[in-house]
Amino acid sequence: MSQIAFDIETMLHELEVTALPAWDGMPQNTFTTRYYSPAEHEAMFQRRRIEKAHWSAACHAWRQSMCLDLPGITDDGHTFIAYTADTRCNCKFGYGTVTEFADAGGCQCVGGLLTKVICEGCNWHHIGTESGAVEAWMNHTFVDWQSLPMFPAKLRGQMGSHQMTDERQDWLEANYPARFRSPLAPILTTRGCMGGRHVPGYSPYGGFDMGIITDTEDD
Repeated sequence: MSQIAFDIETMLHELEVTALPAWDGMPQNTFTTRYYSPAEHEAMFQRRRIEKAHWSAACHAWRQSMCLDLPGITDDGHTFIAYTADTRCNCKFGYGTVTEFADAGGCQCVGGLLTKVICEGCNWHHIGTESGAVEAWMNHTFVDWQSLPMFPAKLRGQMGSHQMTDERQDWLEANYPARFRSPLAPILTTRGCMGGRHVPGYSPYGGFDMGIITDTEDD
């Protein structure tokens, strides 16, 4: 692209952005704990795309999760939609000295990598660590999930148990109540100390493979 074409494209984009109505939706560049629906999140993402706004180090806004995806809906109408926000400290950027940083108020950042999970049908949401957010959604959607027996490691397989087989179905029907044999229902599996992540979509029902850390994994 020639410099003239680039300049014209830039000018046209600036005119397009200038013509946009004032934004009064979900915050685009700041962290918030307020509930916003998935539609309001998407409207904010679309606005950022039009404005070609970049996710800079100083932006603590919510964005779509790249690691958690659980499409579908439960028999009771619950959904799982996840977002992430990086709220680690960026306050020191832009200050020449420690004194200038302190005089400006010091650190104003929330402090970590956060996950937000929304159940759209209930207007419910939870903010916390990834594991904590998943477990909160499980408490909201599949009460008493912690009481389920552990899914055998020999049936789970090395890479997870996201495909239903006759052998897995027979075991689940014999050991899991009917409400835990439904869309997005979880399974529980024991893991070693380094493998406790709750893996989305690795239950044969499309739900989470909930990792329960123990000293040794089941045979």
